[in-house]
Amino acid sequence: MDELMLLAAVALLAVVQSVFGVGLLLFGTPLLLLAGYPYLELLYVLLPASATLSALQLRFDHSVRPREVGGYVLWVVPAIFVGTVTSLLYLTGLDIRIPVAVLLAVTGVLRLSQRTRVKLQAACAAAGRPALSLIALVHGLTNMGGGLLAMYAGARSDQKREVHRIVAVVYLLFAGSQLVVLYVVHGPPPLDLRLVVSTVGVAVPYLLLGRRVFQAMSDRRYQTAFSAFMLCCAGVLTWQAAQ
Repeated sequence: MDELMLLAAVALLAVVQSVFGVGLLLFGTPLLLLAGYPYLELLYVLLPASATLSALQLRFDHSVRPREVGGYVLWVVPAIFVGTVTSLLYLTGLDIRIPVAVLLAVTGVLRLSQRTRVKLQAACAAAGRPALSLIALVHGLTNMGGGLLAMYAGARSDQKREVHRIVAVVYLLFAGSQLVVLYVVHGPPPLDLRLVVSTVGVAVPYLLLGRRVFQAMSDRRYQTAFSAFMLCCAGVLTWQAAQ
């Protein structure tokens, strides 16, 4: 995959992440693996891009609550560190696409009903922050916790901004923590064109298209679109696992 193709892929996935909060790592990881990128190399490409986009979303779309972020740090960062270190040293590219796809498909279908969505919200509220620790661990191990995070956040609220805000905050912690571990274990990335393209390439599609699409959607339409997004994720992950 040359720089032009990489830019096109990053731009498309940046629009998806601008609307739903996840996308670059969830879809970019298997896509770049299929394109021949080594797992370590794709982390150097995708993590800075994902962190940049989440930071832009928090800067322009949401207000950050320091006390809440502190709570997320406590539950998320240690699990990310454990999962990422284990993945980099022992279990590179662990594949759990089918189990994640099943969870996303079931949740996506259940969220289409207001009654079952309320039950999902109650279940997520009961699970609380420890559920985020499990999601963070899975993400550190596989780079595919974004779908589970979207499932968790989408079940927590009917308001699109609250769903989007939760995902953006936690996803930024995911990417930032992974980058720290990556740099400690393997050193900083080489400053090449792919890194510049992937990082800078998320800003333009976010500002020109993704942000506008997100702002134009009503809460009700966003919830329906979010369920459809989960089903789409499940389908793509299942197809990729079958290749």
